[in-house]
This record gives sequence, C-alpha cells and structure tokens, in this order.
Amino acid sequence: MRQSPEEAIAAAEALFEATVTAVSDNTKTDFRGRAVTLAVSRVWKGVEGSQVTAITASNSAACGYPFEVGESYLVYGYRSRAGDLHVSLCSHTKRIDDAKADLKLLGKPKATSTTKGKDGRGDGGCAATPVGTPARSALAFVLIALVIARVRRQRVA
Repeated sequence: MRQSPEEAIAAAEALFEATVTAVSDNTKTDFRGRAVTLAVSRVWKGVEGSQVTAITASNSAACGYPFEVGESYLVYGYRSRAGDLHVSLCSHTKRIDDAKADLKLLGKPKATSTTKGKDGRGDGGCAATPVGTPARSALAFVLIALVIARVRRQRVA
C-alpha cells in the first residue's frame, strides 16, 4: 500500500539524503539481499555519521529497492530487530530529484555534511554534524517545565 509523504515521514525510523557509493551481496545478516553503502549528506532522523549501510532485497520482485551507484536518494529506512537498516520498494525511498515535495515537508535537516561537492550537495566524504543532542533535549525539557510551572503559579496568584 502506498503511503502519503506525511505518513512515510512519520513511520520512517531513519530519514536521510545520501549518494550510493557501493552495492554488494549482503553476507552480514540472515536476510541476505544486497548491502548498499551510502554517503550521507543530510539527516532528518535515525542515522549518525557520514556513511551507512542499508539492506534491501536482491530484486524488485522481492521488494528490493533498485539503488544505483553514483545516484543520490532520499532514503526512508526501517530497523530490523538486530538494528540493521532496511529499505524496500514500499519504504517511500526515491531519487533526490523526485523528492521535491518530500523535502519541502521535511524542512531543515538535523545534520548536514560539512563540505559540499561540485553540485552543491554534501559529498559524503566527511562527518555529519549533529544539531540535536541528548543534552540539548534535556535542556529544552527543563526550560519547558519551568515555563509551565511559572504559568501555573501566575494563574494561582
């Protein structure tokens, strides 16, 4: 069943832009299929670092996504119980050139590549720079709690 971009964004456990640097047979997990090495340029959620490996079925008949080396994609990924990143034809993944509507909905990424390639996109050869951290999340939570407490005190007084 086809998801709307909003549904796919909400459901994805990993969501990022990346360029395929290699595709090989997957021998590391029981799933088999293909292992796709991706140079990450922008991250909205679920991955860290400049490179990730995604697993997909070996062909489209088994719902494998047809990644091509050198192409850039907006990747919607899901984690297996073992923590491996999986992508399928139904995951809403698409070539970056076909993802304009998705990118508009996503807005600013949480992490980006720190260098740019010739095309203006991240070249994937550098570390991603995380914007959100657990410490910032905790600080935001504390600040929100303080504001709520202050508002409640003002209402009582």
